Amino acid sequence: MGKIKKYSFGYTLVEMLVVILIFLSINGIIISILSSTLRGTSKTKINNAVAQNGNYALSVISNTIANSSKINSMAGNTAACSGILPTPTPGLSNYIDLTGMDGIRKIIVCDDTAHTIRFTNGATSYSLIDTSQVVLAPSSVPVWCSFTCDQKNNDWLTPIITVSFRLNQAQGSVSERQASAVFHTSISLRNYR
Repeated sequence: MGKIKKYSFGYTLVEMLVVILIFLSINGIIISILSSTLRGTSKTKINNAVAQNGNYALSVISNTIANSSKINSMAGNTAACSGILPTPTPGLSNYIDLTGMDGIRKIIVCDDTAHTIRFTNGATSYSLIDTSQVVLAPSSVPVWCSFTCDQKNNDWLTPIITVSFRLNQAQGSVSERQASAVFHTSISLRNYR
């Protein structure tokens, strides 16, 4: 029999397993960094969508109220905020009917069924929010969507309308895909008569 030759090149199984484990560890760290970065970016986009929709709706509502000459009704109360002495205690309403300086009726409704804020300007009606991105919070949630009217004891004082609503992300069950924001402002009718 011959002698077995011993070669000194090549890798042992243990050395190969150690190298594979090192590569897997580095790969895992890189993947976790990338996924957390992408989640943060996704959350930022969602927050931006909620903020943009809410700010747009709030600006349209504010401008409409500020440029109106009269409040026709709020939640069916045809004498809301005008001509009532003393003014009734302000209550929450999900509806406001105004007359603009152009004489056209403008109606803003918090629609719990469609989860949107609907704006009607004469014969034109549309949603103030993009319901594919955000929805109006359900009416069971505090600060859902409301209008309040406050007018001091003198009828000639300008009524102040307070608007509050909450928008939620339209879809998403994972926490980084959920966003919610409350929008709130008070507006007086500039052209009240």
